[in-house]
Amino acid sequence: MIREYGPIPLIPAAWTLMFLTVVYPGVDPYWIKHMHLFMLVFLGFFAVASGHQMTDKVMKAWRNIIAVGFFFTALGTAGFYLTQYQEILSLTVILYWFIAPAYGFKITSESIERYSELYSNLRYFSFLAVLAFAAGESLKIRVLTGAGLITAAAVQLISIILASKLDHE
Repeated sequence: MIREYGPIPLIPAAWTLMFLTVVYPGVDPYWIKHMHLFMLVFLGFFAVASGHQMTDKVMKAWRNIIAVGFFFTALGTAGFYLTQYQEILSLTVILYWFIAPAYGFKITSESIERYSELYSNLRYFSFLAVLAFAAGESLKIRVLTGAGLITAAAVQLISIILASKLDHE
């Protein structure tokens, strides 16, 4: 049950906090740090509790994304304690969670029939999201940065809802 329904509220919550943090920098770092800590616990628990169910090609890809994501999220969390490296560690975890799901969408689109084209399109929208985010950050255009974050959140929410539907078929 945690594998099917846990990510549905959690992924949008994480991206919403990221959006508020990047686009509206007035968010207290306390909340961001604690969201990272919560995500570490959730990702670790998710990997342990659901890992044995994730054995086919698609599920292995997502299990690996989650497992590696645990370590990237740990790097982001470390940035709150190693403040001289906070910017690079934060950027590293953000980019991981932008790019890694695109790999999962690729594997998924190549391995399933139903929703295959949609998963393939989600992969491309993931790349558009990271490009918008990177352009927004480098050009200091908050609207573009925000568009990248919103796109990533929407893409990943759609993918989780589709995965939940596929689990019940």
